[in-house]
Amino acid sequence: GARFRIYRSGGAEIRTLQALGGEELVRAAFSARAVPAPGAAPGGLDALPGERITRATQYVENRGGESAVGYYVVLETERGALIATERLADGRLAFDCNPEDLQDRNAAARVVGSTACQAGGPRVGEIKKRLAACDSSPRPSPSQCKSYARGALRLVGPHHARAAC
Repeated sequence: GARFRIYRSGGAEIRTLQALGGEELVRAAFSARAVPAPGAAPGGLDALPGERITRATQYVENRGGESAVGYYVVLETERGALIATERLADGRLAFDCNPEDLQDRNAAARVVGSTACQAGGPRVGEIKKRLAACDSSPRPSPSQCKSYARGALRLVGPHHARAAC
């Protein structure tokens, strides 16, 4: 007999075959990246400030090192642009449009919460402005980083007009 194995890490999948008593050999390697939807914003393009946000998803990821976990939120716009926002360990606020590693990062993370926006959901510029007004301590605690992500998720939820960071 032979053993067939599949290894997955991030967006990669490796398939191997090992004959009885033999060496394990790689037989196939795949990238599990999704094909962009028609009309989706190509990687690297900024979302327009007037564009509406249609969905927000909060993730938690294992970062290892000093801060064991990290929280971030992915905002999806009506044109399909993806915006990753988080408070970094050095206190800076990240608001990155269509980052190249986002699918791999999401694949390795866990979803903590998600909300779909109604037709009159908030606009990108409005959310960016409100998130920029959030406290930006020089060395935020992991709890403050988590609170930022929760606040970002609430900002685009059904009661976004009342939400705050």
